[in-house]
Amino acid sequence: MRRNRLKLDVLDKQILESICKDARKPLRKVAEELGVSEPTLYSRVRSLQRRGIIKRFTVKLDMELLGYMTKGFVLMNVNPAKEEKIVSVLSEIPEVVEIHRLLGDNDLMVKVICRDVAEMRRLVLEKIRDLEGVELVKGFLTIKTDKDSYENLISKLKSE
Repeated sequence: MRRNRLKLDVLDKQILESICKDARKPLRKVAEELGVSEPTLYSRVRSLQRRGIIKRFTVKLDMELLGYMTKGFVLMNVNPAKEEKIVSVLSEIPEVVEIHRLLGDNDLMVKVICRDVAEMRRLVLEKIRDLEGVELVKGFLTIKTDKDSYENLISKLKSE
């Protein structure tokens, strides 16, 4: 299902760039930096939220500092008739942090975060591989993440 691309003007892009860099920055300060009134900025932010462009304001955690030292990806092939149920079950597993449906040789790519390799092994072998309808599972450990950010992509959006 393809969704229609929403139009942004230059100010919308500037607002998004600013709050993507620091969502804790008071909107009053963002308005000041962008040279617009607070009511204008608040109105624009509410519009971006209503239109679904801003889904939520959130915090990015350093999971390693919280003891989750192992990150990886699981590629899966699944029985198409069971795909919805599998995605539903995977969504309930706390260590599963992303689920992507794919085109190509694999059906799903699941990002997982665990305390260590042993925990990841148990997760894959005991909770994921044995789900009804799972036909193939391939696991990959991440040794380093060099980029995890969307903020630079905003500058590529065309202003309308």
